[in-house]
Amino acid sequence: MLVNVTRHNSRVLPSHQLYNIIVNSVVFQVLKEAMRLFPPVPVHFRGAIKEIDLGHGHIIPAGTNIIMVPYIIHRDPRYFPDPEKFDPERFSPQNSVGRHPYAYTPFGIGRRMCVGHVFATMEAKTILSTVLRRYRVTEIEDGIKGLEDTLKLSFVISPAKGIRVKLVPRSHPSHICVT
Repeated sequence: MLVNVTRHNSRVLPSHQLYNIIVNSVVFQVLKEAMRLFPPVPVHFRGAIKEIDLGHGHIIPAGTNIIMVPYIIHRDPRYFPDPEKFDPERFSPQNSVGRHPYAYTPFGIGRRMCVGHVFATMEAKTILSTVLRRYRVTEIEDGIKGLEDTLKLSFVISPAKGIRVKLVPRSHPSHICVT
């Protein structure tokens, strides 16, 4: 998908004009898909303040401690077909319609959602759009599988050995091409 955004075969826009287009669409979709596969907050703990009827005879009594695991929920094929595939298009406006609001919870949900989620998202969009404006990302060493094999779980999920990518400088860093 990013290749389609950055390919050098169509019109060239100054970066300041393109910023809003990309940051509010493609980059955001890529970030959401990355956070779907690797949610920054891997586990959410909640307590049921009242009895919850899940249907089909399943009831959670009031006072029960609940553990939600976005890493698993985000891979549910009912909400994300072909869940192991990296597909940012699944977060396009037309593909997001009708998805359960709690099928995607990288920063938690409700009153206890991470207070820094807006800042973290804006920071990630800014960094990613800046890097893509200046560099072409050509490969991830060992691919996604290598990344998954080195994940460490703590308060947030992160790769134990970092992420090794190859960046190739663009010939015109102040411009980016849109297809």
